[in-house]
Amino acid sequence: MTSIVMVPFQGEGAAVAELSWGQREIWAAMRSQQYWLPIGGVAPLPVTQDVDAVVRALGWSMGRHQSLRTRLRFEPDGSVRQVVADHGEVPLQVVDVPDDGDPAQTADEVNTRLRSNDFDYEHDWPVRMAVVRQHGVVTHLVGQYCHLALDGAGLPALFMDGLGALVLAKAEAEAMAEPTPEPAGLPPLAQVAWQQSDAGRRLNRATQRHWRRQLARLPARRFADTDGERQPRHWQASFRSPAGYLATLSIMARTGADSSPILLAAVAVALATVTGRNPTALQVVVHNRFRPGLADSVSPIAQTGLCVIDVADTTFDDAIERARQSTVSTYLNAYYDPDEMTEMVAEIGRERGEDIDLGCFFNDRRGPEHREPTGATTTPQRLADALAETTIRWGPHSDIPVERFFFHIDGVPNTLAILLQTDTRYLPPDDMRAFLDEFESTLVRAAFDPTTRTNVRNGPDVAEIGPFYGRSR
Repeated sequence: MTSIVMVPFQGEGAAVAELSWGQREIWAAMRSQQYWLPIGGVAPLPVTQDVDAVVRALGWSMGRHQSLRTRLRFEPDGSVRQVVADHGEVPLQVVDVPDDGDPAQTADEVNTRLRSNDFDYEHDWPVRMAVVRQHGVVTHLVGQYCHLALDGAGLPALFMDGLGALVLAKAEAEAMAEPTPEPAGLPPLAQVAWQQSDAGRRLNRATQRHWRRQLARLPARRFADTDGERQPRHWQASFRSPAGYLATLSIMARTGADSSPILLAAVAVALATVTGRNPTALQVVVHNRFRPGLADSVSPIAQTGLCVIDVADTTFDDAIERARQSTVSTYLNAYYDPDEMTEMVAEIGRERGEDIDLGCFFNDRRGPEHREPTGATTTPQRLADALAETTIRWGPHSDIPVERFFFHIDGVPNTLAILLQTDTRYLPPDDMRAFLDEFESTLVRAAFDPTTRTNVRNGPDVAEIGPFYGRSR
């Protein structure tokens, strides 16, 4: 049985404004994928918690964080604005489980339902929350947040206060009965104000200049024409490689690099091998929380930075260093007006007489505990044995658009957990599998041999690509 408790909230900062850069970037993805891209999940609760504690925590968090009480307004001219409310009510679902039921299973079912239901951007609050209760005791908290309210790094920032206190001790949750303090990080309205300032406009122009310089190194196309398009058109593969994980440990120990540039280099090599195009151009998802005021912000801040890596005629260790150097400038140039950047890339395409394809993405979703060197290594025999444990699971596939190539890494212990999403018009299933095999084999071959070559040939010369190359503006 499910009942609804309406939770009142009150906070500062009611206003109507344009979307922040981070909001605009994720809104474009949500429109393309026709989905509200919810973030959240299920958390067991201590037996000390009850529904009243959840009500207090939810109301406190809604009041504290502007992004949780923000909805959209669609203007007649086609523009989209954010509307921040200073008060309201948000529904909390209370799901009672029968005496012989399984609360954990019920929580998972509720989580699926919260994610699956349609979302009304103009009228729904970007928070969907439920509690699961059995024998009068609350057992699980289920929450899903619209991606317009926060990104992957914003979820831990939210969890550090408010709702996160529920899984700790009741005394901490009761502290939330006090007036809500100002949020630790800049909320979206303050971000918009800075982005429209002279400093924000200067940063935006400088980032555009950096992207122009990077685009001057690239051919326009990332993929060759294929006849491999499938129905459904957009495929995904979940790839698990314990061998790739062990190989990465050894490469980290040898080079001192953390794992992210190592895996980025392996992706660049595998893409160049399968597509025949070098340098490799990837849009790397950057959390941007190293910027002033953004570390603890509960809002979407992540954007993509353009990362260009030449992996031809070199060793894999050198490719790692190139990836590391490239990502430094990528991180520094991943905070910008996405609408203006899209128009700039289109303008460059018009100058060249061909569209610029930047549809390759790299997203390392792991925490630092999965990235940083630990000194751990492996043995050749253990690595060889682990190759037999590689698995690939296909699907679900869909005709809802995704990017042409999207490579995600998730933090699963003792394996490389990869989700690869592609548009099969550009990278059909056989090439998806070839890419994943090359990605893994590149790491394995380089595990104990610093002289391992990438076996990638040089791309076309600048003079052969077109008149835009070599120009600066």
